[in-house]
Amino acid sequence: MTADEDGIVEATQRRSTLLSFAVVMPLLAVAIAGWLVYRALPERGPVVEVGTADAEGLEAGRSLVRHRGVVIGTVDAIRLAPDLTGVLLTLALEPGMDAFARRGARYWVVRPTVGMREVSGLGTLVAGRYVQAEAGRGAAQTRFTALAEAPLTDTDSGDLVVVLRADSADGLGRGTDMLYRGVRVGVIRSVTLDPDGTGVRLEGAVGLRHARIVRANSVFWVRGGLNVSLGLFKGIELDANSLQSLVSGAIQIATPEPPGAPVASGAIFSLADSAPSGWARWRPRLHGGQSGSAQSPPLPPPGPAPARP
Repeated sequence: MTADEDGIVEATQRRSTLLSFAVVMPLLAVAIAGWLVYRALPERGPVVEVGTADAEGLEAGRSLVRHRGVVIGTVDAIRLAPDLTGVLLTLALEPGMDAFARRGARYWVVRPTVGMREVSGLGTLVAGRYVQAEAGRGAAQTRFTALAEAPLTDTDSGDLVVVLRADSADGLGRGTDMLYRGVRVGVIRSVTLDPDGTGVRLEGAVGLRHARIVRANSVFWVRGGLNVSLGLFKGIELDANSLQSLVSGAIQIATPEPPGAPVASGAIFSLADSAPSGWARWRPRLHGGQSGSAQSPPLPPPGPAPARP
């Protein structure tokens, strides 16, 4: 092979090497980009859509989603619903927050609330409004409807729900205490009109541990916030169970003896305006649990009735 030929061969090899780099480098870049995308996919958390009445105080890209005070996501987008009756919030949740994309999860917008029975959300006056979330346990789900207001934290799906019918709800409302012998055993969750408008219905939730006190013959009545009694030797006595009942009253529960059968959720009772005669002397022995629920430990035997003047 001649020198000229050797030079030609050498030049041919250089062109082949350059051609190889021109083909390999783009392919390598595509491979690296694909690997980075693959690595990024598992880091993306679930995305859910929540319908609510309005988005006042919320900002896309800035408003947060919280659970127990911990940030678990952000409000990614806000848009009007197709029928223009509300808005749709797109929430981008953090990786690992799959429990908030399951049936049973709950969302609501935290707003400042100042009322007779409830003071909450005051932090939003400084930090801005945010979306509060509670996890679900059902099948995967990505579309939800926000609650109109925050749920009462001391009620859950295991509570015994009772419906109290009354002529009016004067002095009573969401958050009113339900008492048994002065002990708080439940709370009123909602107040609505009867379908025919002739009265009101108060939906109460009695905690599962206390559900056995409600029987078919239990009596419910309105306990005034402040009881005043005048004695010849004791003078004026004031009795207020709590600050809330002092201001807004409460609902008292009593069960006569012998107690009736346990009731299931949805049982309906009439709400009386005054206490039944002699209820303080009722001493029913309430053992076992509510119908269809887990058994509760029996109540301790009652002591002797206090002496009365």
